[in-house]
Amino acid sequence: MTPSRLITGGTAAALLFCTSPVWADDLDDVRAALKTTLPNTEISSVRESVLPGLYELVTGSNLLYVEKSGRYALIGTLYDLQSHVDLTAKRRDELHLALQTDKTVEAPLASIPWDQLPENAAIVENAGAPYKLAVFADVNCPYCRRLAETLKGLPEVETHTYLMSLWGRSIAPTKAVLCAADKAAALHQAFDDTLDTPSAAPCDTDALERTNAFAAEHGIAGTPFLMRADGVTAAGLKSPAALLAWLKEAAQ
Repeated sequence: MTPSRLITGGTAAALLFCTSPVWADDLDDVRAALKTTLPNTEISSVRESVLPGLYELVTGSNLLYVEKSGRYALIGTLYDLQSHVDLTAKRRDELHLALQTDKTVEAPLASIPWDQLPENAAIVENAGAPYKLAVFADVNCPYCRRLAETLKGLPEVETHTYLMSLWGRSIAPTKAVLCAADKAAALHQAFDDTLDTPSAAPCDTDALERTNAFAAEHGIAGTPFLMRADGVTAAGLKSPAALLAWLKEAAQ
């Protein structure tokens, strides 16, 4: 290794933990890029995150992260391993609190009243259970499949699954689920890739179009997208314990 390429331990640590300042021009560049990559999405705010090169994006009920080009998005949880804080959940709580207290913060994250969910479009499991959860899912989404497995072990959760089609290849199996006599069983077969998909759906599959339209209206751009009984939303997968604790907060 030549001296010009040598980085000492102290210098390496500084490089790992020091970040470059984010200038207004950087945010303008991100906003401009998003107009190209998300032309039909109403964006409430863009701001820098704690992670260098990653920007927090609020759109409708969605909180996600994008890099500067606007091409790549991260939908999930940003977690501080040193302080053991779920930064995404903390930010969502701040935005939701602003709605309840009428405080002015940057781009409040809209909650969704339960009674405004698409009518007669949900696949309901564990009806009558004490904690209600709405899930927007795509049958080909691997994280949706993992969430479905998680929910099998949570009989205390009444689940309302709204199927979207993020990809064209999801349309046929989704319609097959909606046309099945036992939609819940068909849903899990679709997640397991064991569902027999007919070439043409012999029933009304309007629920898919209405769910897709609802998702577009509320900025739901990724799955799984979760909503609890009080309208608070979350994006991405949660552990069984974290999911149940989050749902119980709605009853407090």
